Amino acid sequence: MTLLQAIRRWFWLGDARTPAGRALLGEQFRILTSQVPVLYGVLIIDSLSIAYVLPASRYGQDVASHYTKAWLGKYLQHDPAADDIFRAEQQRDHSGDAPKYAYMAEAARPDSTTKQKYFEDYLHNSARPEDWVEESLGAFNYWNQSELTAPYLKPALEALPQVKRERKIFFLVSWLNAFIGGQQSAAADTEVHDWLRANKIDPDLRLKVLEVVDELDRTVRIRQRYP
Repeated sequence: MTLLQAIRRWFWLGDARTPAGRALLGEQFRILTSQVPVLYGVLIIDSLSIAYVLPASRYGQDVASHYTKAWLGKYLQHDPAADDIFRAEQQRDHSGDAPKYAYMAEAARPDSTTKQKYFEDYLHNSARPEDWVEESLGAFNYWNQSELTAPYLKPALEALPQVKRERKIFFLVSWLNAFIGGQQSAAADTEVHDWLRANKIDPDLRLKVLEVVDELDRTVRIRQRYP
């Protein structure tokens, strides 16, 4: 038994072969991943299928979200198995929400071509369901892909009037949280404030941007004080 297999045994959830077992698994997964989501996701990604737990209980969406984040870990570590795992799950999972979760997960692919494809899709594909886009924004702007996503910060700000016009009210906040919140650098912080100074936008949009960029402001100040 390998060390990883031994560790997995400590985190084993239960039998996914029966309806009751799947429901219990889904609930346990929700509780445990709320405590150690990244560690837990990395430990079990090779041993459980998203297809087992998506329909398991009313927590299916939470479970799927955690699996998506676990996949992100594979991409972010440039794990050569990431694409194989992703494609295998696409073939295996035929539930109604499978295409949405695949869209969410693939947004985390750490390459510039994927980022450009997704950003164009966000703004120009009116057929793409809004909840798909909204739920993929965090994966697109995953925290340690900031170098890849930094070129999209200003375009995302410039798209705010379109986003406000075409999307639901809460989508705008998700958009800002993802594109500004995915950055940690002083350069990104300066870019947001320069954009605010250079553009006359609706007062409500300005306030929302200022509210979201506040966390980035504080991050930059802390890093400057404690390099």
